[in-house]
Amino acid sequence: MVGHAPRLMLETVPFVAPSWARHLRAQPEASVCLGMLPTPVHAWRPPCLDAGGLRECLVKRDDLSGGVELGGNKVRKLELLLAEALAQGADTVVTIGGVQSNHARATAVGARLLGLDACLVLRVADRAAAEPVGFAANLLFGRLAGATVRTVTKSEYAAHGSAALLRRQADALAAAGRRPFVIPVGGSCARGTWGYIAAVAELVEQLAGRPAPDHIVVACGSGGTACGLALGARLAGLRTRVHAVGVCDTPDAFYEHVARTAAELGVELGEGGARGLLTVHQGKGLGYALSTPAELGTIARTAAATGVTLDGAYTGKALHAFAQLACAEPRAFVGSSVLFWHTGGALAMTGGLDALEPLMPAGQVGPLLIGGTAGGAAGERRDADGKGQVPPTE
Repeated sequence: MVGHAPRLMLETVPFVAPSWARHLRAQPEASVCLGMLPTPVHAWRPPCLDAGGLRECLVKRDDLSGGVELGGNKVRKLELLLAEALAQGADTVVTIGGVQSNHARATAVGARLLGLDACLVLRVADRAAAEPVGFAANLLFGRLAGATVRTVTKSEYAAHGSAALLRRQADALAAAGRRPFVIPVGGSCARGTWGYIAAVAELVEQLAGRPAPDHIVVACGSGGTACGLALGARLAGLRTRVHAVGVCDTPDAFYEHVARTAAELGVELGEGGARGLLTVHQGKGLGYALSTPAELGTIARTAAATGVTLDGAYTGKALHAFAQLACAEPRAFVGSSVLFWHTGGALAMTGGLDALEPLMPAGQVGPLLIGGTAGGAAGERRDADGKGQVPPTE
């Protein structure tokens, strides 16, 4: 069940497709409740969109979908994928991603909550092949949840592909007597896509009769989230254009993924094909999880002005690229309403953060002034009479 129905955490319930999608193929039979759904929608005005002439800007907070460990867009897919793993009697889930994969972290935590083991095949830089992966950011939560980590280098990943590497690890587990269930990169498959088809129904219900946004903007890494949103918007009859900002790969690769998934679900895309369903923009900049100074500036100014934190791999790139587009093509967006679908990912902000320092306000950090002078022993202060020491406050 997806939407506003009462949800009991970890309960497996029948999956009920939106009424306008019940004719599709490959419908999941069950969903296991992992996410804190529905996620909020609220007004949002990031400074980078001030010059775009938009009538309204909203944000859909899927970064709040599952707390620290499960938050982000992956939990909607995992509710369906892990339910299938349980139905098949699996005892281990196997998935793949980058060394700081949000999907891998969420999969490890979700699996452990359900009593399943997780094996994560993680891509590392060639130069880091012999180095420990450590415990930074997403790795901390995945490893604390007991996940087994197997590393592959970027060169090995490119040579073999994610599907072959997953199958190799699953075969090794099966040979050892385990019952593996394979989840593709990003959870982006027909079953996982249903999570975001249903998310469109959630959004429509939240809008409560208000017009749907003219544009939905979302980061695109493996394609499943953008595909589900675009298919959902089409099937629900919304006059909404989905803009997927690719943070890796090429637009053509994402269009091919959307077309392939639509065919699996039995959706006729028509003459325009996948390009008639959504627009994929190139937004990877310097490369996956590598931020330009301008992208970091967008992240910093957005957080300072709105309190919403973006990340350097996905959402920061997506908002920055869309803001550039809106300013470059104002006639396409002036007077329109835009919803930014926040897919989470801030946990993966681990590298290059020193570059944020020049973007912070002058004087943001400094010593406490005590008695007119800066300093004083850390954690110490005198009481009102100047006698004795008062313990530091929490």
